[in-house]
Amino acid sequence: MIYNHGYAKAEWQREENNRVEEMRQHGMSETDIQIMIDFDLAVFNSDRRYLVHVEDIPDDISDLASCEDSEEINTVEKMLDDISNPILYKSLVEADKFTLDMLLMKIQGFTTREICMRFDIEEGVFYGRIRRLKDKIVNKL
Repeated sequence: MIYNHGYAKAEWQREENNRVEEMRQHGMSETDIQIMIDFDLAVFNSDRRYLVHVEDIPDDISDLASCEDSEEINTVEKMLDDISNPILYKSLVEADKFTLDMLLMKIQGFTTREICMRFDIEEGVFYGRIRRLKDKIVNKL
C-alpha cells in the first residue's frame, strides 16, 4: 500500500489528542505533555521517512529478483526474458534504457552508490527514476 502522509498525519493527530486528554486526566503537567508530544512527533516523522523510502513492492516485481535457481541475469534482454507477468513486462519494455541498466545493476547486487558512480549521477536521481518506474508499474497493476 502506498504511504499517504495526509491520512497518516490526521490519524496520528487524532490518537495524539486522545493521549493528551488521558495525560491531563491523570494530572500530568503541560510541560511534560509538550515534551511527550514533541517526542511522539519525532517518532512519527522518523516512521514517515522510513515508510516513504521503503514501500511494499508488489509481488510481481519480487519475481524479478528471485533468480537463485536460474542462471545469472547479465543483460537487460535476459532480465526482460525472465519476466512472466505481461503487465510488468510491458511496463519495463516501455521504460528507458538508462533506467533498465540501473535496475539490472541493482538486481546483480551493486549498491546504489556504485550504480551512481558508474552512471555519474546523484543518488536522488537514481531513487527518483526507480520510484517513477515503480509508480508506473503499480498504476498498471
